[in-house]
Amino acid sequence: MKVNKRGVKSLRNWRVLFAISGALLSMSAAHSQNIASLQNLDFENTTDFAGWTTKAFTVDSVNGIPGLQPGANPKHSPVTFADLNLTEVAASASTSAVIRGTAVPDNHNAGLSVPSWGNAVARIHSGSGGSPSGTGGTSNRASGISQTFSVTAADVGKHIRFATAPVLGEPNTPHPDHRQAYFFVSVTNKTKGTTLYTAFNFAGESGVNWQSVSGWKFTDWQLVDVELEAAKVDAGDEITIEVIAAGCADGGHAGYVYLDVPKGLEVVASADKTIYQLHTNPDGSTNVVYTYTYSNTGSTAVDNVTVRPTIPALSSGASGAGSTTFVSVDPNGGSCTNVPAVGANSSTMACNFGTLSPGQSKTFTMTVQVPPGVSADKVINGSYPISGTGANTIDGSVVRSDLVADMHPDTSKLPPGGGAVGVPYPADASFSCGNQGSTAATNATCSVTDLPVGVTAGQCTIAPPLPGNNWNQNSLVPAGSTVTCPVSGIPTATPSSPPKVITGADNDGDPTNNESALNPLPDVRVDLGGLPITATVGVPYSGSFTCQNIGTADAIQGTACKVDNLPSGLNLGACSIGPGSTPWVAGDVIPVNQTVTCQVSGTPANNKGQHSVDGSATTTDDANPGNDTARTEITVEGVPHVVIDLGGIPPTGTVNVPYNGSFTCRNDGSADASNASCTIANLPSGVMQGACTISSAGSAWSSPSNIPEGEIVTCVVSGTPDALGETTVTGAATDNQVTADVNIGTAPAPTPVPTLSQWGSIAMTMLLAALYLINVRRNRRNYK
Repeated sequence: MKVNKRGVKSLRNWRVLFAISGALLSMSAAHSQNIASLQNLDFENTTDFAGWTTKAFTVDSVNGIPGLQPGANPKHSPVTFADLNLTEVAASASTSAVIRGTAVPDNHNAGLSVPSWGNAVARIHSGSGGSPSGTGGTSNRASGISQTFSVTAADVGKHIRFATAPVLGEPNTPHPDHRQAYFFVSVTNKTKGTTLYTAFNFAGESGVNWQSVSGWKFTDWQLVDVELEAAKVDAGDEITIEVIAAGCADGGHAGYVYLDVPKGLEVVASADKTIYQLHTNPDGSTNVVYTYTYSNTGSTAVDNVTVRPTIPALSSGASGAGSTTFVSVDPNGGSCTNVPAVGANSSTMACNFGTLSPGQSKTFTMTVQVPPGVSADKVINGSYPISGTGANTIDGSVVRSDLVADMHPDTSKLPPGGGAVGVPYPADASFSCGNQGSTAATNATCSVTDLPVGVTAGQCTIAPPLPGNNWNQNSLVPAGSTVTCPVSGIPTATPSSPPKVITGADNDGDPTNNESALNPLPDVRVDLGGLPITATVGVPYSGSFTCQNIGTADAIQGTACKVDNLPSGLNLGACSIGPGSTPWVAGDVIPVNQTVTCQVSGTPANNKGQHSVDGSATTTDDANPGNDTARTEITVEGVPHVVIDLGGIPPTGTVNVPYNGSFTCRNDGSADASNASCTIANLPSGVMQGACTISSAGSAWSSPSNIPEGEIVTCVVSGTPDALGETTVTGAATDNQVTADVNIGTAPAPTPVPTLSQWGSIAMTMLLAALYLINVRRNRRNYK
């Protein structure tokens, strides 16, 4: 049997690909993505804490965690080890352990069996009680483990993934937040002094999917997913993972947390880390969009994959309004049941996504609303477990989005330049400061400097009004409210510098926009909304972006409007300024309220994937550099193109003589073709289509089926024609249809062979002819 060498090479390539795929799945299951210097993350090493450093601490029985104390300014959850206010003691006092063997129920959480994956799981600290003094007690004490590893160039962009399951003691009457049992997880870049990930929860903290039994608070497994982003990590950086669990500060309640690497279903939620500017609705409410990414990191498909997102909660101590409320959900191909009504503040919603194959990952979104008038500092999404048939249930890690104020000054009702000497200020002259953030501004200020001599500011008021309507410095300004301060008098001298309005608050999320001077300034803002977020290989792309001057002065110097990092094949075209369409180039003036529009066009090359495109608008003396840059993602997608070729169909054939041929369908596009069609019709009578094979491995193929990019399907045509005539054969593929004429004829008649008697007659005729010619010659001689 002959073997096609190209087919063998292709088969070998696919075998290599399958081997690589298996290795990648294995790495995904290991969840460190093969970060070589990260050791024993799943604790399967027979030496219990190999690669880790164990530690022990005492909890401050007086102050607990200072950042969570009532009256802390600002009140905040720990984000670094220093925030925990622990005192390290001898490591021998640690009560952490690695649990091995057959899975058994946890002592205080019967719904959790450990180990849940593999043969080992780490328990940080202990669930035992005991005296807080000495090394025997685990309440009023803490234990931790840490590991530091060095990043290689190959590690950048990879993920560290593991799961935690806390079990924390809590009294029937809970302690104050700062005195509760807790657990803490952090991933820090020691080299750069930055935090890549942090998680902290105390027993019973709002927004977390706590379960309770006999004085203990616990959760299902929670996923931790930390990307070593290129923008935050360089080769050679030292990364530290630290996990700590602590008993309560009062000494009567213990706490511990399990740590392991999950293998199977995972879900991760994400949202803006800080919610403030441009998020506030006209009524002062704020929409928060959560994107849920669910994945199967195991080696087998999981059926009935279901995520149960709940409505996030506001941080403890929130006042002025209730909880967040439901706005909408987009299951993105899935199906959600028990969807709450718009405005509901609780949910038993379940979103089912069917079967999830190994290595498969998808997303869906849910939008919630923070009501107006809140003074909470966070919205906490800590309950969105994922489950499936035969898979362990696991919850995503808690997502905290900071709710911050955003105080903006306004000088539009002050006379230009501070007013003219001797001319009274207008009756409605004033300055104002509005909170455009997502939560109340605490200890807010709103003041003016450099008013001309003879001019003074009066009593400020707030609208929508608070009780009494009057407003004083260092008071609260709810989200959506504006403080207005009247100004009156007659200038007696020109001020040395133009008046300036200054505002701020303890929790102002953007201090860069807290000042506004009367002298006019340009403010150019870039907007990438006109760029389509998808492009197709080989298909012309067209879009635009804009740079608008929303300031109070023309942008005259240093003007630019551009985009960088366009996908290959796309190019920045000409720019124009309007209203109108006057050509514009960098360096030209951008007058107030005019907009530069720049075209982007081209045909994407075959560099499929998501591309981060950065836009920028600049000018000298820009009033608000915060809106000078923007980013959008353009996803370049491939497109399949399946065409049929009947060149292998012989144009002629003979009745009752075997006929053999073939036809092909090729995917010459830039993406796999799913459910591709490849068929033939109207073959001569007696001739039929036979088996089809695909070029990747010579395996059987039937229409419709998948044809990967660059692959060829070959189908056999054979049989014995049993009727004369011409037939027009029709071939049809997903993207074209062709025909070929086939003529079936008869075999030519055979030349007859003379019989013996016929040969005798022929010989006699030839002899008589010869005698005749001899006789003629004799007569001619006699005549002469």
